[in-house]
Amino acid sequence: MQQAKYKKMFLTEGREHLETLNASLLKLEKRPSVKLANDMMRASHTLKSMSAAMGFNQLSTLCHSMEDVFDEVRAKKIKLTPETTEFLFKCFDVIEKSLDAVKNDQPELDTSSFIERLRGEGEVEGVTLAERPETIRVVEEIKVDIETLDNLMNLAEELLVNKMRFAQILDTKNFGDLPPAIDVMGRLVSDLQYNVTQARMVPIGQIFDRFPRMIRDLAKEEKKIVELETKGGEIELDRTILDKIGEPLVHLLRNAVDHGIEKEGKVSLTAKREKGYVIIEVANTGKPFDLEAIKQAAIRRDIITAREAQSLKQEQIIDLIYNPRLSTSQKVTETSGRGIGLNIVKTRIESLGGTVSLEFPIQESEGAKFTLRLPLTLAIIQALLFKVGGKIYALPLTNIQKLVRVPRKDLKKALDVEVAVVNERNIPLIRLDKLFSSQFFDLLGAMRSQIKEDNEEDSLKSESKVIIIVKKEDKPLAGLVVDELMSGQEIVIKPLTGTLRQSKGFAGITILGDGRPALILDITTLI
Repeated sequence: MQQAKYKKMFLTEGREHLETLNASLLKLEKRPSVKLANDMMRASHTLKSMSAAMGFNQLSTLCHSMEDVFDEVRAKKIKLTPETTEFLFKCFDVIEKSLDAVKNDQPELDTSSFIERLRGEGEVEGVTLAERPETIRVVEEIKVDIETLDNLMNLAEELLVNKMRFAQILDTKNFGDLPPAIDVMGRLVSDLQYNVTQARMVPIGQIFDRFPRMIRDLAKEEKKIVELETKGGEIELDRTILDKIGEPLVHLLRNAVDHGIEKEGKVSLTAKREKGYVIIEVANTGKPFDLEAIKQAAIRRDIITAREAQSLKQEQIIDLIYNPRLSTSQKVTETSGRGIGLNIVKTRIESLGGTVSLEFPIQESEGAKFTLRLPLTLAIIQALLFKVGGKIYALPLTNIQKLVRVPRKDLKKALDVEVAVVNERNIPLIRLDKLFSSQFFDLLGAMRSQIKEDNEEDSLKSESKVIIIVKKEDKPLAGLVVDELMSGQEIVIKPLTGTLRQSKGFAGITILGDGRPALILDITTLI
């Protein structure tokens, strides 16, 4: 019972000490330092004591043996050879896997062979080491500063007072006091929303700190010398977004090492703020993208024909790299060659309302740079509500260029596409009524009759159309034809579940003030 009570704390602190061990050994491998040896000895000692207190004797003994090694390094009795360093990293992997076992209520791993090796005896055989992570562990706990907790407590108290005020208004029927009470409620809810959002923000360094070890191991496997530089780890992201960007970053970093760097080079991982977004850049020195090799790989895999390849523009060739069947690797390795990595990057980032762009060659280098643009939070956004076929939909304001009402004379056909002439520019139109009525089931779960479609001639004869002109990075503007604009407001995003998650064109769902649901459009998959 006592062990179960403190297990969560043990796992959290144990992983923090493990991160310290990994980070310190990475630095110590490059440059001897008494301070780093002290840090590692301290982390090993603390993890040893915690494990012993919890009754995990295998972990405790392994940490004690590592502590002895770091003590001798600190005292300059021994030097860290490449073989010893490699083995210590394997010890860290075993500790990580053992912590995972404890979390899942399984027995801790048998570490006796590792302990014998650390004591100078025997070899390690038959032990399954921790696998290299293809995804990054989700954030299970968030540290919230006292000021934010105090603010939340104060807001809860004010909400309680305002609730009693509403009860008094209802009791006395003095409805003249209702408007100011509603105003106070609006302010309190906005403040509560802001503070809860702040409490959910997590430094992106929690993800970045996992990559130096991964890059080090990958470089050694491929017999390359790779330096990883990270910046902007203090930038904060909503926890839900942070949990989902680990895997895309793993693929981009592996791609940089495997395809970008030939023998020796540098990979940089940078985060920075830009208005309501965070920008993450993954850049590498070395080889730029070979457009001809990409075309030839696409032809070999029957993605395009040789004739089609001749007329492709550069941006169309770049789009090919995100095809799940494409790979320019001549052989399939543990690192790459299956052609799915960049497709996962694009799919995952766009599902978060973000974008992916590629630049090559980059300044002062022949390498390449991927730029991810992500919203800071997915929980609450500013959106425009509108009606199509009697149903209400929402569209994030960040996707909107402008709102226009186009008269009949400015609606026409161009190459079998309906367009609107706006400021002497032809804007292709997407008829949402036709798009949505082509589905044979209601995405909200209730069957409905198919919306009656206007024929194309009637659509051109109508007096005017309400059009939302939307933007998508690196794509031409497009116009969404809607029946009626409603209002702009903050909405809370709820994820789609079940089969609805597979529906293109929708990013989630929200509940309106009157209790009605509204689907949220996803421009990245809609146009």
